[in-house]
Amino acid sequence: MLFWIEVPLSLGAVAYWTFAPTTFLEQAIGGSDQLKAHAVPVLRGYAGVVFSMVAWLYVRFLCERRLDVRSFCLFQEALLIGDVWIVATQATHMPVDAALRSNAWLTCALAGFWGIVRLAYLVGAKWGRSDHARG
Repeated sequence: MLFWIEVPLSLGAVAYWTFAPTTFLEQAIGGSDQLKAHAVPVLRGYAGVVFSMVAWLYVRFLCERRLDVRSFCLFQEALLIGDVWIVATQATHMPVDAALRSNAWLTCALAGFWGIVRLAYLVGAKWGRSDHARG
């Protein structure tokens, strides 16, 4: 049931990106007001994708009486690809500004943690461990 933790984390990110996008952008990338004006609609759109593909789909999977492990593994594989993408992107484009850099490292740590959790689940599911059947 560790995967339930990701639902409120995802919903929190969605709310933050939707209702305080300029604050998020200032903390994440800094930049000019003009840049933020163009980035806000993109960020809000991304919030909708994260809500539908992460939070909503997670709840749907985790509330099923009988979890289809194969489908859940495919979902976890897709999220693992995203975790690796986030870590690689952040690590190769580390900001110079100290405050922005600390946010980038925190992002790497969070994505790395969930990537390890997903990998452990996928390895366990592949080998048929019964304790991985419900996530």
